[in-house]
Amino acid sequence: MMLARVFRRWCSSSSSPPPPLNWSDFNVVATELRAIVKETPTTKKHREMPDTQHLKALGRTDLVHAIRKKHGGFVAVAHKLGWRIETTKGMDTHKKLAVRQKRRDARLLEVKKHRVF
Repeated sequence: MMLARVFRRWCSSSSSPPPPLNWSDFNVVATELRAIVKETPTTKKHREMPDTQHLKALGRTDLVHAIRKKHGGFVAVAHKLGWRIETTKGMDTHKKLAVRQKRRDARLLEVKKHRVF
């Protein structure tokens, strides 16, 4: 009985990790991005979408994954937020990723047509 009480107290302590975020919800992604942009010092007046390298340097691979897999990529998220992607290299990278994803989707449709597996 004593062990159960100690275990319950340990589980309810403030040192437990926060619950995982629902990355399927666009508002969660937008809130996280706004917090990152607010912390990042810029001299520009407009909001700029942080690139993949910046988010990975901050250790936010979870956010990169959510943007790419659940919300259509960096260009789509930037468009929804009304932000720009300033670097041409960044824009080219996102275009290449979008084209690659379209090819994968087309290939998957072809594989599904044939009853191979």
